[in-house]
Amino acid sequence: PLLQARSGAMAAQGGEGSPPVYHHVPISDNSGAMLGAFAVALALLQRRRTGKGQFVHGSLLNSSMAIQSGEFVDFPGRPETPRLDYLGEDATYRMYPCRDGHIFLGCRDDATFAALCRALGRGDMVDDERFATAEARRRNGAALAVALGLLFEAGTVGGLVAKLQAAGVPCAPVNYGRDVILDEQIEANSLVAEHLPVDIGFEVKQRGLVVKLSETPGKVWRAAPGLGEHTAE
Repeated sequence: PLLQARSGAMAAQGGEGSPPVYHHVPISDNSGAMLGAFAVALALLQRRRTGKGQFVHGSLLNSSMAIQSGEFVDFPGRPETPRLDYLGEDATYRMYPCRDGHIFLGCRDDATFAALCRALGRGDMVDDERFATAEARRRNGAALAVALGLLFEAGTVGGLVAKLQAAGVPCAPVNYGRDVILDEQIEANSLVAEHLPVDIGFEVKQRGLVVKLSETPGKVWRAAPGLGEHTAE
């Protein structure tokens, strides 16, 4: 968190004029490890070519800067990054609360916006001059967010996601921890492994392998060992 703060990541997440946001996910640690692995792979490639090794240096501050990328491109007249508080960036690219949770909506182009309106039973909004183009939707974002908010809060996450996805509207449920491991796409990607630890007596679900290799696919063989399970070994 110290490097999230120092690198500007917390402030960038909050947006201009809003309070900074603490990232619960350790983005600096995770991205630092991945960038370190990439750097080692590059050094190994260079060693194969030249026969010479080298030192690899990285840091949490470096990785915090790396993952922000576009935040550090500056030039005269650069437009401000749009922000719509913690919910998203504009009325068609944000979270909406429903009766039983939240949905994230991402439909900035005209075609998916039209599909969204029709799927929600508001085809009239497509021809409303306030929302007819992407620029108009940005100018009238507050009014559009209110109109869409009323439609979303009347439905359930499951029902709305199914309806919108069938209409080709990019959206996703906002899953919490337990919901994630039950998500059908997570299951399809084999991202959950199940084990029966010796000292617990019930099945444990944990993250599976997040990278797949065709020739050496790998496997999460077992849960974390119980107390003393491998003492003799």
